Amino acid sequence: MNKAVMLSIRPEWCARIAIGEKTVEVRKTRPKIEPPFKCYIYETKAESEIPWVDEEGHFIYKGRGAVIGEFVCDHVMPIFNNTLLPASIPDELVLEKLSPCLTDREIKEYLGNRSKGYGWHISDLVIYDTTRPLSDFGLKRPPQSWCCVQEVRK
Repeated sequence: MNKAVMLSIRPEWCARIAIGEKTVEVRKTRPKIEPPFKCYIYETKAESEIPWVDEEGHFIYKGRGAVIGEFVCDHVMPIFNNTLLPASIPDELVLEKLSPCLTDREIKEYLGNRSKGYGWHISDLVIYDTTRPLSDFGLKRPPQSWCCVQEVRK
């Protein structure tokens, strides 16, 4: 089996990823795995200010606490001083074009006093018809941010 990553993501960001609005996941660190690598999306149980509608038309304000999908991270982009270095990446991978829901201010707040962060590009997104428990991936509890796991076949 190949190495993969399990990401904990708040419900409002999961909703934006699922509709294709958010195509870069910003993190303070990155795994020591060379892209491309698979990422599993664990939707946290956090409360959300922005509701989404489930399959039966109900408004949902709380995360599911389950793995809702996966994507391939095909490129990891360095973020310095809250802006991607344009010289190091092609123009089509500029953060503002890929992920308009993140502002420079939000990135700065998230990174805090760190001088560097990473943008994980989301490609080949698959949202599962049925959520999966963390135990399917050998985990007893969700990661704080992300953790390495073994890739699981469907």
